[in-house]
Amino acid sequence: MLSLILDNADLYDASASHNGKLASIWNIFYHFFISNEDLALVREQSSRLLSCSESTEKWEESPYSLIKFVSLQTIEEVRKIWTKYAEVKTAPNQQRYDTARRLEIKKVYDGTYGKGGTSTTLYAGTHWEKGLPTMNRGLRGYWSTGVAGGIEADVAALGSNRMGLSNPLFMVCSLSETFIVHYTSVCILSEFLLSQHNVSQTVRYWK
Repeated sequence: MLSLILDNADLYDASASHNGKLASIWNIFYHFFISNEDLALVREQSSRLLSCSESTEKWEESPYSLIKFVSLQTIEEVRKIWTKYAEVKTAPNQQRYDTARRLEIKKVYDGTYGKGGTSTTLYAGTHWEKGLPTMNRGLRGYWSTGVAGGIEADVAALGSNRMGLSNPLFMVCSLSETFIVHYTSVCILSEFLLSQHNVSQTVRYWK
């Protein structure tokens, strides 16, 4: 989905911090579960990529040609994943799919953080001791709600049921048809937590 960033490069400035498209891109990159609108964007972009990659010639003429494939086999394998990203499921099938993924994620949570497991504090550096409670709170929030950090506003944005839909970027891979993200994954810690530990109200972000 790097192509989404390429397509929307003009939005990345200070004045666009609350742009709806940018919010969707953030959600797609970081949340296990996303809204209907976010999922529609994934499907739309995946369909565009499938169209652009119908042949090597067509890819070279596309806006994404700076992304290079090492072989025809690579293109074929990536297209299989894009096809799954673009798939539109019926409502009952989507519900069954989401339920199965939630159970898999809950199993990971129950077997680790639900039993009192803690996160690593790699990204906090010398602030590791002070950062441990904050990181654990954010990591548990991530795995229990499906949104990075378990932030309330992001949970509410999933829809009236506060559950959302499975994000294909985390659910689909070439190795397995089940959810296989490692339990230590919390992909935004390195982005901001170190700076958060340099202010007095460290926990404010996670509330």
